[in-house]
Amino acid sequence: MVSMNHYGFQAQEHWRTHRPTEFAELDDPQEFFTQLGEELAAEIDQRQAALEKAIPAGEDYLAEFGRQMGTRSQAEDEVLRSRVFDLAQPEPKGDLVS
Repeated sequence: MVSMNHYGFQAQEHWRTHRPTEFAELDDPQEFFTQLGEELAAEIDQRQAALEKAIPAGEDYLAEFGRQMGTRSQAEDEVLRSRVFDLAQPEPKGDLVS
């Protein structure tokens, strides 16, 4: 079995705190948050790649590195906010919501 990544841990702690009823209803929280973490990581990678396409080529190494770090942070913020931390969303019932 794959171990839970840090996105899965973040989601798990958020649910434990802000969605305790739904958290308690999960049959296998470890599997659920491991899978969710993998999905989040893939979605963040895709979003980062899309953001990086808008970066002009030809920057020096440090400027390029800084922009890549910025796009990673922006991608994480966008995906986690929409998939994990949006308390306005109805609480899922154990199935992953895409």
